[in-house]
Amino acid sequence: MSLFTQALLGFVVFYPIYHIYCTWRNVLKARSTGLPYIVTPWNGHSLHWMFLEPILIPWLKKLPGFIVNPWISYTEANWEWRRKHDVYKDMKSDLFWVISGSIMVLWVSDADVVNEIITRRDDFTKPGERYAVLDLFGSNVLSTTGKHWRAHRKITAPPFNEKNNLNLSDDSMRVALHVIAWAGFSQKLKWPIRISEDKYDEKSPEDGKLERGHKLSFQAAIHTVLVNIYLILGSPRLYLKYSPIKSHRRVYEAYMEFGTYMKEMVANRKLEMENGTATVGDILGAIVRGYYNGEKAGKGEAVITEQEVFGNCFIMILAGHETTANVIRYSIMMLAMYPEPQIKLQDDINRILGDQEPDYERNYQALAERWCGAIMIHLDAVAVHRNPRFWVPEGKTEEEAQPNNYNPERWLLVTKRTEATDFGEEVGLTPEGKDTSKAFYRPHRGSFIPFSDGARACLGRKFANVEFVGVMAVLFRDYSVELEVKEGESWEDAKRRAWEYVEDSGVILTLKPKRPDIGIRWVKRGEEKYFPDR
Repeated sequence: MSLFTQALLGFVVFYPIYHIYCTWRNVLKARSTGLPYIVTPWNGHSLHWMFLEPILIPWLKKLPGFIVNPWISYTEANWEWRRKHDVYKDMKSDLFWVISGSIMVLWVSDADVVNEIITRRDDFTKPGERYAVLDLFGSNVLSTTGKHWRAHRKITAPPFNEKNNLNLSDDSMRVALHVIAWAGFSQKLKWPIRISEDKYDEKSPEDGKLERGHKLSFQAAIHTVLVNIYLILGSPRLYLKYSPIKSHRRVYEAYMEFGTYMKEMVANRKLEMENGTATVGDILGAIVRGYYNGEKAGKGEAVITEQEVFGNCFIMILAGHETTANVIRYSIMMLAMYPEPQIKLQDDINRILGDQEPDYERNYQALAERWCGAIMIHLDAVAVHRNPRFWVPEGKTEEEAQPNNYNPERWLLVTKRTEATDFGEEVGLTPEGKDTSKAFYRPHRGSFIPFSDGARACLGRKFANVEFVGVMAVLFRDYSVELEVKEGESWEDAKRRAWEYVEDSGVILTLKPKRPDIGIRWVKRGEEKYFPDR
């Protein structure tokens, strides 16, 4: 018997024994906490299982129930989204364990425990190794921990300031124009070239002409990378490069092109700083400036490395694109299904803007703390965001409050609580109230964490809010969105179909619908078919 055969036989015999031992050890740990637990044969959130799950789950479900229940439902993709807070009701606890031989995961739907976890950063550290897969172009502020993370944060936090929020307001209006052109009229518009911080060359959009030495435009490269991010994360680079599948080779080409573009942009910004000609205070400029200044101060030893500059540039593009784009997408879908809140949103925009164009300094606060802010859909942390302990107002039952339903007005209702939090006084706002931050409803600390919280809260929270509010204000000032009612359907049938579309969502980096189109139509205000009377 060869050495290889002996090693293989030893693995087949002894690995299952070791795995069972590790699982039992974790079960004993879970029991010692007094919390309920579920034991699974493997880690349902491992990268390998993410690829195997679609293949194996249909076959596993054919096995007798006594073999696969209840653990199989905790290894299916996106079970957290499908079951939402109901899983905690089934477990009769706001905390429970999911255990395998390799990992113990504590699932939490108690806002007070959530707050403890996110504020005690030294006791509950981020598992950086799970984010290492995102180090495509270098480690970054998302994937690092400890002192290394603090160095990254010091460099990436400065550009998220009021000056850039002001610049973003104009960009949001331009984004809105592109959204309405494509969603409403199937017209793809090309983005004009920025010729200064506040001016675009409207007559010279990017027209597909490639820069010297490039095979793809920057727009094509970043779009291809973002759309195929899972393929890139889960595939060896050599496979993508030499794959017999043409689309895979194209993805590799886009990956390499994007890396080249980033290197060129970073080199250009660094050269501008060396020459004293740097002027644009954007995210890339801030990251390169931090790297450049650290390199000078440390006599060649930068705070972060040049490769980590690329890593942070990539993660900012990835995170910013994925999150805000999906929030806008879900919000538009929900407003199509619920025309009453849409009408109130439009009335609010009319009242605040009047005949003027949206302006960040003049209008943002008023818009963000009224209906534009109330309609913002946050679909992460789905269980704690729906926990009736924190989302059923005093004097109401869960059936009356319906925390699972789309109800943006909950942010505008007068609500009192017995305690204050770091958010400020928890006092609500009547629909006729003043536009002040203290009046916008502040939920129980830890029960609403769309941008996380504590030391590792999202750096771009205000940036994302400004973008969202700008897009919504421009879109719904002149247009309405409706469900497309197909032949033979009633409006209620269309709404039911739309809900199925929303529920059939899955996580691909962030939560997004799996199906390509819900069927919506944009119309000029006043031309709606299915709206109630104003």
